Amino acid sequence: MYSVEGTRIYTAQDQQPGKRIEGLLKDIPENYQYTGFDLNVRFNQKTFPLPIVTVNPQEPINKRLSIAWFNPLRPDLAKAAAADMANIGWEMVKNDLYRPVLIVVPPTEKSLELSLQTMRNLSDKGAKEISAFKFSGGIFQPAEDKRQVTVQLDKDQPAIPVTPDRQTGIFRVTEGQRQEIIGICYQPVTGKNKFLYLTEKQIADFNEFIKNNGRVIFNEDVVNTGATIKAMRQLFVNFCGAEAADIQTVAAAFEGNRPCSDPTVHYAIWLPEWIGKF
Repeated sequence: MYSVEGTRIYTAQDQQPGKRIEGLLKDIPENYQYTGFDLNVRFNQKTFPLPIVTVNPQEPINKRLSIAWFNPLRPDLAKAAAADMANIGWEMVKNDLYRPVLIVVPPTEKSLELSLQTMRNLSDKGAKEISAFKFSGGIFQPAEDKRQVTVQLDKDQPAIPVTPDRQTGIFRVTEGQRQEIIGICYQPVTGKNKFLYLTEKQIADFNEFIKNNGRVIFNEDVVNTGATIKAMRQLFVNFCGAEAADIQTVAAAFEGNRPCSDPTVHYAIWLPEWIGKF
């Protein structure tokens, strides 16, 4: 392990045999496979073992990808990571504490508590006007018409067909809805076909917020390809009046074997990937 510009960076050589600590493997996706190795990382001056898991164990070994599993549902891990994330966010807001801040969270439930804890920490540090917004979204499915996909906007509603733009993935829904919905289809590193969306009212509210000098900060647990961040940013820039460079992202970790190419993404630790190792 070594440090560059304050970010704790871990390498593939930092792995060590796992101790199978009780609860460590909880909530690992069913299709992931534990390698028997852990990676010890530090958040808020405390050490946490992250289990190294293979995300595609069915593939030949030379094509297998393994990662250190950061589970934001682990209360002790989330609490420590949120402290470091708040320190990063504080550097963004400390010079203008009365500028409103909106913490934006991806659709997944697992990251919500981590983001809320980060927000509370920022408030405790002195941020005066801070609130949170969690995107809605889900997994889209193929439709009979190959130009379309089906999305379920609400658990109580049936899935409906939409037509995403071939270049941007953006779609609009008006029929049968009380207000227009603008969404975007994207594919994160998990390979799942996901979408997220904003309602007409949310878009109007965020336009007003940004017009009044509001600051938007995305919160993520782990950033890899940045597909989710790009999708959220695209909606805020295209429809809410935000400037792309003004939207910063605070994450617990960046994951990859090359430096993060997005200068607006800030993270506490840098995790490696293991390719063809396990």
